[in-house]
Amino acid sequence: MDGKEHPQEKVRINEEYRRLFPRNCPIIEVDGDGKEVGTCTYYKPKGVCPIHGRLPSSQRERKKSALNLYEIARQTVINRANGYCEKCGALGTDPHHIFGRVGENLWNANKIIFLCHACHDEAHADLGESRVYLMNILTQEHA
Repeated sequence: MDGKEHPQEKVRINEEYRRLFPRNCPIIEVDGDGKEVGTCTYYKPKGVCPIHGRLPSSQRERKKSALNLYEIARQTVINRANGYCEKCGALGTDPHHIFGRVGENLWNANKIIFLCHACHDEAHADLGESRVYLMNILTQEHA
């Protein structure tokens, strides 16, 4: 079988099965003599096999990577604003995602603005006009 060792346990993962059936457990089971007897195949709707528990998933790896990219974008935004609110000039406290945190918007520094607490609350209170206004601030400052 095509497999590789799971880094946290002494089990092997059937990568071909994992690719074809991502919601099923891909653990290669072995008998007492260490002979491979097949793949577990339990359906794991919440990412947890009832026998083998949670496995490292590509979804969690992508999420970790996205959070790393967000941390870089967050620091870029703070540096760009020199620590001050990009709307009113007060001491900044919160990065604000103008278009939400879905997909690329999570780590795209061109769609994040650094705001003080008051301006951040205001941005969340009125998403429509505030979104356009904040985007205009970003494009004027960094054009």
